[in-house]
Amino acid sequence: MTRKKKRRPRVPAIPRHPWIGTPMLEEARRLNERCIAQLALAVKPHSDAASTPALEILRQFAPMIDARVCARAGSCPVLLLDLDFNDPERWDRIIAGMPLAAPPALFTKEAASPLLHEILMRAWNLSHSAPRVASLFFGLNPKVTEVLAKLAGEDLERIAQERAVHLRPRWEDRRTFWARLLEAATGTSDEALVDVQLHCLSLLGGDRVPLPRAG
Repeated sequence: MTRKKKRRPRVPAIPRHPWIGTPMLEEARRLNERCIAQLALAVKPHSDAASTPALEILRQFAPMIDARVCARAGSCPVLLLDLDFNDPERWDRIIAGMPLAAPPALFTKEAASPLLHEILMRAWNLSHSAPRVASLFFGLNPKVTEVLAKLAGEDLERIAQERAVHLRPRWEDRRTFWARLLEAATGTSDEALVDVQLHCLSLLGGDRVPLPRAG
């Protein structure tokens, strides 16, 4: 008699749980593409006198920034423009319409207001449906995410009009990051681009960790 082989018990398949932020990835990429394109346009007319590490690097690479470069740079997992998103105190002043100390404007209001309005609307939507995703991609301090979620549509429109000229490159003092980003974006190495994306996340993590105070 032939023995029947015992069938191994079937291992239940691991259920798939798609990440809630997946639908945002393509929108995030498009936003970042627009950010890089606007930065490339903004740095051209500006003199070296008002330069910062990020602007110096952007100025060097501006002639090479085309649609392909914007698409590659746009794959960074954090928004590449900033409006004090990690500073709850400055956001209290922004919401109250109070003046802020700021460097000379990089963007014109006409160029930046539509982009800032879209950024704020996307961040506002996500702050309701997926606040952690909003904090990650937009580099929002969790307190700013909470405050943003409470704003009305007219508040977002007002801020987009009043603060568009205050938009700046994220990590503006980080020469190495911007050099690596634009070298990878203008090149063809996907591995270099992944390294920059990881660098981006490490910088975001550093923003979240308060530095110890002297004494």
